[in-house]
Amino acid sequence: MYTNRAYKEEDPLTSPDQLIYFDVLPTRPHPDDWMTGTAWEPAPRRVIEKLRLTLYRIVFAISFLIQRYLSKYLAVPVFLIGLMTLKVLKLFPGCQSDDELSERRKISIFRMIYMFYPYVYMWRSFFIGIEGFFTEFHLPSLSKTPVLLLYGASKGTLFHDKKLEDMLKKKHGSSKSDAIGIPNAGHWLYLQQPKECYDAVKHFLFD
Repeated sequence: MYTNRAYKEEDPLTSPDQLIYFDVLPTRPHPDDWMTGTAWEPAPRRVIEKLRLTLYRIVFAISFLIQRYLSKYLAVPVFLIGLMTLKVLKLFPGCQSDDELSERRKISIFRMIYMFYPYVYMWRSFFIGIEGFFTEFHLPSLSKTPVLLLYGASKGTLFHDKKLEDMLKKKHGSSKSDAIGIPNAGHWLYLQQPKECYDAVKHFLFD
């Protein structure tokens, strides 16, 4: 949101000249790319990917609302039942390394449910017609701004557009742009494989 606002205002003090995305990448081309004919059509998502994206957002949002407005103790079984159901049906987008990190950091179940508040705003924005959360915000113009995407290669569902990942790897628009899947990492790749992430960012920014 901030990046798009900065570009819209064309403020040279706030518009970034390079962008790095961890795990999630917008899929909509920048308006300038449509005008210059260098835009791309996002790849359609498979049904299974749409299910994963939608159902876990529902479970997380409901859990937060119950904890916030009814009972924090009631929210726990609701969340756990929803989580286990998604995992049994293989619709949960996370992976084993994400579960291991949560256990290692000893995040309380109440704190974890509180961290789901963005999903409430996603659904709220969707129902009142605010564009963005489900259509994804647009990227900068790749012909002007190098982009690096880092993502955990072990995730069950990748949130970014595979077509755009291939474009970044082929240095579309910029010789610096790239997309790197970090092995043995999931959603929190910068905590699961910090050295690999740091080295990739350092190389992108300074080499």
